[in-house]
Amino acid sequence: MKNLTKLIFLSLLFCVQLVFASNDGSPIGGRRLGLGGAYSAIRGDAWSLWANPAGITGIRRFEGGLFTESRYLLSEITAASFGAVVPFQQKHFIGASASTFGFGSYRRNEAGISYATTLYEFIHVGVKFNLLNLAISNYGSVNTFFANVGLMANVSKRFTMGFWTQNANQAKIGTLQEERLATILNGGLTFHASDKLILTSDVVKYLDYPMGVRSGFEYQFVKQFCIRAGYSTSPSILSAGAGFRIDNLSIDFANSFHERLGYTPHLSLTLRLGNLTPEETAPKLIPEKSKEKPADTKKETESKPASTPTPAGSSDKSAGQKVAQPAPAGVKPKTALPVTASPQQIKAAKKAAQEENKKVGETKPDTGNSTQPK
Repeated sequence: MKNLTKLIFLSLLFCVQLVFASNDGSPIGGRRLGLGGAYSAIRGDAWSLWANPAGITGIRRFEGGLFTESRYLLSEITAASFGAVVPFQQKHFIGASASTFGFGSYRRNEAGISYATTLYEFIHVGVKFNLLNLAISNYGSVNTFFANVGLMANVSKRFTMGFWTQNANQAKIGTLQEERLATILNGGLTFHASDKLILTSDVVKYLDYPMGVRSGFEYQFVKQFCIRAGYSTSPSILSAGAGFRIDNLSIDFANSFHERLGYTPHLSLTLRLGNLTPEETAPKLIPEKSKEKPADTKKETESKPASTPTPAGSSDKSAGQKVAQPAPAGVKPKTALPVTASPQQIKAAKKAAQEENKKVGETKPDTGNSTQPK
């Protein structure tokens, strides 16, 4: 009786999968599931390979990850995924991904390749091409291609907006018109409330089904540890999780609760390889505002008049004039002229100097020779 109940449950679950044309848009990644599935405006993460493809921009080195889940604690419907992203010249990003879901009688395999780039430093675009293989026992298998297209923009330093479409080409899995993959429209907004707190929310719309909302938050206590929680509607799912980071390895765990089907544990591992460039790792020693001060000082120097006095003992070669030297101790200094003296002042000073020398010569005693020759 127990096995019969389990078989009926699995059959109903697979029927739900077929209703959504084996493309139900289930979130992939421990961090994404911890945030309630809201990932349309999350950037710089390899798990955006299964969300907004524009989100892989911002990854600064090789990043790859593994993901696994056991839906509703049933080993027969275990899912596993692998993905990796490689950046080129900090503006071009290429990613590859693969996923599998099901068991012997029902298996869905998916492989994809992604490309994303940054435009004007604040607009990011991406596209992902997927090959889907669906195999059902006694029914055969079918292959089809579908594409995901995404756009993301940095509205400000704290706000990021994203929009992406899953199965933008409305691919089919069979010859009948009704056997189409689900086309899903996603849009979201992420708010970086602080360096530690992130708030994110998505709106999800299947073309033939009601609109749903996904939202969540992430709080980072320290660099190595953070917590997450989220909620999604249609269907109603609560989720919570945590993330741990040890050097280049991140471990993200989440647990979601479906209002009718129960719990699903999720686990993902993310590995980053390669060293960051010196520009990315070096701290900013000079604030951006202070960089303008040298230019202001230069302007002040240029605006100073050429008649600025020169320190004593130095000479101004450009002016061609000598600066008066300090008089020796015990000697009365002569009248000093300013560097910018007029011709009349120079003439008057010369006349005063001649009169002074004449007076000194008249008062000086004539000593003559102190000794007479024998």
